Amino acid sequence: MTRRGLALLMVLAVLIIASSASVSILRVGIADQLGKAQHREAAIAGELLAASEPAVLDWLERKAERAVLPPDVTQPGILVLRDEIDLGGEHAVIEISAWDQAGMATVELIRMRGEFTDTLPDSIRSTRGEIQEELGGLDQVPRIPGGRVFPMLADESPSLGALIATHNPIMQINRQEFPFPLINVNTAPLDLIETALDEASIDAIEPIRIARAEGRRANLSGISVGELAGYRLVGTSSVWAVRTDARVGHTRRSWWTVYANRNGEWERMQRLVIDE
Repeated sequence: MTRRGLALLMVLAVLIIASSASVSILRVGIADQLGKAQHREAAIAGELLAASEPAVLDWLERKAERAVLPPDVTQPGILVLRDEIDLGGEHAVIEISAWDQAGMATVELIRMRGEFTDTLPDSIRSTRGEIQEELGGLDQVPRIPGGRVFPMLADESPSLGALIATHNPIMQINRQEFPFPLINVNTAPLDLIETALDEASIDAIEPIRIARAEGRRANLSGISVGELAGYRLVGTSSVWAVRTDARVGHTRRSWWTVYANRNGEWERMQRLVIDE
């Protein structure tokens, strides 16, 4: 090989190395910019979550007590708010949905009574033995393969968090507490209500179905279960779990917050970060 040929090869090798280094620097720069963008989006999403709480409390104070869901719902969830916001070039979406904790079965009911277990989808029914008897939050629930624990209204098949209560309300009569699971006839899926009525030998599902189809609260006059039933039918709820999703660009942050009405004031009982 001539000196000239050798020199050309050396120059070519240097160019290749320089080109590879440039590509690497470019990739690092792009990754750094993407990381900064995601960090910025996550910070804005976090601020939106915090700013959404007044809207949640307003809904709880004005509408939660009168909530009536259609008779064909498969989960006791309702859309509270969905809004799209332009934040100086950043597109953001905030969505708030609420689930009635009295519109679900409790761990106690599904462990003790097979009829209530039958109201659950197969995927959830198969995990009931792994669920803690004293379930204090959805963060304590075992993950279901291929499924979610925290619910979304768009779910074709309701997730565990939409059907098993972690904070079922406690009934109070004359300031005395009765530890019976409560089932809200105005929000719970009809198969759960029908099971509760059948267990108490009460034929009242049709009036409840008709009232809900018309957007009216069902009349519970004359509909009561005995002491031995181990649960109570009610027409309203004092505990709701709220999912808040804030999406900014390609980043989403979500909270699951449980609120309870205590002496006329809605208070936060629990807040979990959704990382599914």
